[in-house]
Amino acid sequence: MTDAGSPAYRFRRFASREVALAAVLIAIAAGRPVPLRTPVPEDWRRYVQEKYGAKYGVEPPRVMGDDVDVWWRSWEVGFDPNDEVDRTVMATRKEVFPLYGLDPWFD
Repeated sequence: MTDAGSPAYRFRRFASREVALAAVLIAIAAGRPVPLRTPVPEDWRRYVQEKYGAKYGVEPPRVMGDDVDVWWRSWEVGFDPNDEVDRTVMATRKEVFPLYGLDPWFD
């Protein structure tokens, strides 16, 4: 078992999921979103398995997302101080928006 704080554990998480997520986010930024249920190319899965599978216990993802329905709450509903994502978004807005003369509390 790999310790959750070890570099091997962090790498295994990165290699198995975050690379696919990064590809999805880059595609969104490029204006060509990839559906989350799109199969991960078999050549890539085989490469990751051969290169990292035995050493780190990596199981490459089969689809570009986590194969779950994505749910989100619009920011227009309002800031929820009990939600970790909302707190992170607001902290970022408070740091960045004033640099551009924008009010972090106003959309």
